[in-house]
Amino acid sequence: MIRENRFFGLFFRGFAMGFAEVVPGISGGTIAFITGIYDELLRTLSGLLRFSWRGGFLSVWTAHNLRFLLTVFLGMAVGVLVFARGINFFLSEYPTILWGFFFGLILFTLPQFKGMISNRSLLLFSPIGLALALFGSQFGITIPEQTADLWLYFFGGMLAVCAWLLPAVSGALLLLMIGIYDDVLTAVVDFEWSILGVLVSGCFVGILLFSTILNWMMIRYRDPMVAFLLGLVIGSLPRLWPWRVEELLVTPQSYQYAGYNPMIAETLLAVALGATFLWGINRCK
Repeated sequence: MIRENRFFGLFFRGFAMGFAEVVPGISGGTIAFITGIYDELLRTLSGLLRFSWRGGFLSVWTAHNLRFLLTVFLGMAVGVLVFARGINFFLSEYPTILWGFFFGLILFTLPQFKGMISNRSLLLFSPIGLALALFGSQFGITIPEQTADLWLYFFGGMLAVCAWLLPAVSGALLLLMIGIYDDVLTAVVDFEWSILGVLVSGCFVGILLFSTILNWMMIRYRDPMVAFLLGLVIGSLPRLWPWRVEELLVTPQSYQYAGYNPMIAETLLAVALGATFLWGINRCK
């Protein structure tokens, strides 16, 4: 039962990370951080740089924590494939419900960090993360007109995976900013292997390099780093506010005055579902 709970817990964490990565504005790293697998994920990924086949398959499987990694990645793959086809529909037809789900998911995890970080680090480093997250959300999106070359997908993969490992930094949003988000989404849906292969190669290179740096920082400066990452997570909440008009945060009433359906009851239910989903996957250790 413990092993089964562990599998489902990791799978659904990965599933939520994959879902989050499809949505511009939220990071899979945020989900890993708030659901308690961030440290293990960094350790496992950074350990791949020292990969060795010595000792046989079972030894390699255990030494490199591959059961954990493959279960999370399986969940991510399913999450991406399931939601890649429907994300544009939700963003255009039911945006408040989609953002409400993630808002509840993030908001109701914050109390669990009480007592995990020293007050000194909380006061010194959380505001830095908060300020960077809020500052980063102000950048506009520029989409180039020309068709992207394959090198851009490689670079985009490296960039997106670095964002994936940082809470509150959205890999999908960065792909949108460099103008290849729609192409990548189409490639996932239509299984365009030439684009996906280059993108995954960039992801692999980026993940090996960046996870090693982040893991070293988490080991050496854990308390300040956790406080900083918590600041990033808190800074992502305004970007997830369900009622927005031209990127301005508004009340449900103002949202309705602007000509949109605020769907207040449905959105609040989505907030509750986000919190419930978080509670559920955290029950599966």
